[in-house]
Amino acid sequence: RVIDHCKGKITSLRSTLVKLKKSGGFTDRLRWPFRKQECMDLALTLHHCAQTLQFSLTIANCELLSKTSKEVIAKLFDQRQWMDNLTLSLSNVPGYTAEIRATLLNLLFKIDNMATNVQEIKDTVQSLHQNMDAENMEKLLTWLSPLEPHKRHQAVQASRVKDTGNWLLQSEQFRLWIEDKTNQHQSSQVLGCFGEPGAGKTVIALIPALPSSLVIDYISTTFSERQPLLGITFLYCDYRDKKEQTLVHILGSFVKQLALQCTHAGIQLPEVVQSTYKTAQKSQIRLDRGTGIILMKSFVQELGSTFILIDALDELQDTTRTEFLQVIDDIMHLKTNLHIFFTARPHVQEEINRHLSIEMKTLTIVAHEEDIRAYLVHKIQSDNKDAMNDHLSREILEIIPKKAAGMFLLAALHIDMILDELTVTKRRSALSNLPPGLHAAYDRTIERMRESLRRYDLGMKVLMWIYLAERTLKVIELQHALSVEDEAEALDPDNFPSRGTLLHCCCGLVTVDDETLTVRLVHYTLQEYLHSYEERYFPDGHNLIARTCLTYLIFPAFATKQLEDWKQLDLVELFYKVEDMIRELEMEYALFDYAAFQWGHHARKQCDNATCDLAITLLQRETPSLGIQALRCAECSEWCKCCRLGSLHVAAFFGIEGVIGKLLQNSDPNDESGCGGTALAFAAESGHETIVRILLRHTGVYVNVGCGTPICRAVRKSHATIVKLLLEQEDIDVN
Repeated sequence: RVIDHCKGKITSLRSTLVKLKKSGGFTDRLRWPFRKQECMDLALTLHHCAQTLQFSLTIANCELLSKTSKEVIAKLFDQRQWMDNLTLSLSNVPGYTAEIRATLLNLLFKIDNMATNVQEIKDTVQSLHQNMDAENMEKLLTWLSPLEPHKRHQAVQASRVKDTGNWLLQSEQFRLWIEDKTNQHQSSQVLGCFGEPGAGKTVIALIPALPSSLVIDYISTTFSERQPLLGITFLYCDYRDKKEQTLVHILGSFVKQLALQCTHAGIQLPEVVQSTYKTAQKSQIRLDRGTGIILMKSFVQELGSTFILIDALDELQDTTRTEFLQVIDDIMHLKTNLHIFFTARPHVQEEINRHLSIEMKTLTIVAHEEDIRAYLVHKIQSDNKDAMNDHLSREILEIIPKKAAGMFLLAALHIDMILDELTVTKRRSALSNLPPGLHAAYDRTIERMRESLRRYDLGMKVLMWIYLAERTLKVIELQHALSVEDEAEALDPDNFPSRGTLLHCCCGLVTVDDETLTVRLVHYTLQEYLHSYEERYFPDGHNLIARTCLTYLIFPAFATKQLEDWKQLDLVELFYKVEDMIRELEMEYALFDYAAFQWGHHARKQCDNATCDLAITLLQRETPSLGIQALRCAECSEWCKCCRLGSLHVAAFFGIEGVIGKLLQNSDPNDESGCGGTALAFAAESGHETIVRILLRHTGVYVNVGCGTPICRAVRKSHATIVKLLLEQEDIDVN
């Protein structure tokens, strides 16, 4: 109505002027139709109209906020056109002053600016949406699985020599497996590649995930154009990661890889994936086996073909491998194009056949002589030319492939033994005395380490830490561990051995994964070798590692002086304060995480009196060390963020017999943690039968106290022996 009022005034003015323009004579046209007061009123009216138009445009633009950006820009363009026409119409109107013209031009300028701003807002909103989508995707991927197989792959891929393994792609078994994929029938196929330890199954047969890889590169280039909906998932099974490589984490990893591929291809994720994640977010629940299977099936059914590639299937835990094969067999019955490719040792072939109802094609993996020669040429070309001549080079290329007996790893150890010598004569001598098998090669390599006492001492410490560690270690963690001397009171960065020194001292028995910056034994067979001779090489290994961890945790830097009033702090406030302190200290003290969470596991296996005393010193500090506070935070993150663990609780949690015995002399075994658990409850839940027996023999121990009684916790963790032991107690209350 306001706009109509303005329109009426302007229309009336225009009609008066038109009449004047059409009047007959020259004299009539010179006669001004308005009196002085009318002119002043007219100018004021026009000024009010301009203000009204400006206000009306503001209101209209507020209404535009509810419309799409395209609609807004189009509407603003219409307004601009209307204002242009209005300005042109008023240019001949009496009283059209410079002030009114400036006002209208200012309106035009604002409309132009608004159109520009709307476009900028549109671009910003799109960017925000993209960032939010990326953030949500990152949260989804984290929720699905902690496994990151692509990082492991990049290190394996880097170790592969160009043009090796082509025989695999040309083999009849592989060609038949591939040809089955090219037909139009919905079918699942399995190709199992079996080889003896050290045959090169990982390096030659399975190099997934990158374009330059062998099997995956072939599959991707062959089917990407023909089947745009192609899913490729993979996993490197690792004996060192058995705790992380659970069935749920594996399924989540596969779903995570397929979700990423769909996102990069612009394909919307299956609805069940999005809805499941939203529900999990609201309820704060983790991925479980059933949900993982549902999500995996949804992708397999959505995609044209799905490839699952598994390296070293035999290195999964036995129960995990069985569960995995059962799930794969279940998914394959969906009548979709699910294609399985894996490598393993021969001893699991029968087990695989037993669990898979679909016939498996098999291929034997051996290191072919041409592949070994290609690798040897690469090593020789990278070596010091002063201690090599053409004759020796030809001898190496002739002898080692025959001595290797189809084992790529043995050839690698052989060439390292030769190239480690400094003259042609000594290299030729090493070539003529090559060990015949892997164990003999490991013996010979450790003998080489003994040639330098300092190298041997450091090299064996490196092997001890990697072999006995509870989880895979990062290079920086190992450097910190090796720098700690007995009774040290502070970290000494000048005592860190360099990465190059660590590798040199181990003569090729240790390798560094450049993508994850973790340090590993060169092969699973070395783990088995060290296991066979553990008493010879590391008779006191766990005790030494526990002592190093405890010495580290007792450093003054970890004393919680900032939390001297910790007993009076609100529990949740304490939790977050400790978390912040730990996060800050971990930047400087790289071994803290491992030391805080693993020292007790090593001490449980071996703990002499000196190490027990260190443990008690740590546990009985009046103001607990951050090492113990960190353990509290880990427990709280799974429970209720309000757990206070006493020294006896920690010793029972880890199951350290020597420490429990000493602590019981001055501790009440029935003290409850902040979450209501007693020492007996922690021991029962952790499965430490010996500790449970010690506590039950102690006078006055209650078996029915706490939030979650000992028998409830033992049942929840399926510790049958402990459940039976608790049921034998006269005062046990199963209700």
